[in-house]
Amino acid sequence: MFDLPTKEKRDRRIYRRFRKRLLSLGFTKIQFSVYLKFAESDAYSESIKRKIRKVLPRFGNIRIISLPPKTFDKMEIYNNHEKIENESPRPNFIVF
Repeated sequence: MFDLPTKEKRDRRIYRRFRKRLLSLGFTKIQFSVYLKFAESDAYSESIKRKIRKVLPRFGNIRIISLPPKTFDKMEIYNNHEKIENESPRPNFIVF
């Protein structure tokens, strides 16, 4: 999850560059400024976190959360008042 400044033109450019980097790492946008990536192992999860740390913008609030599959299984998803079934469980995932 992240909240980056976007007031100035330069800020917006930094925001877009960071967002594109997340997408290039395989993250999927699940909500505005919230991205998700499944990780097959703790080692892979740590590898992704290292890559993110290398490209962190200088300003803004950024949170990286690693969650076990059981947490994901308990999530309820609704779209237009209709419940949507979760994707099949995966080993680990990173919410960013």
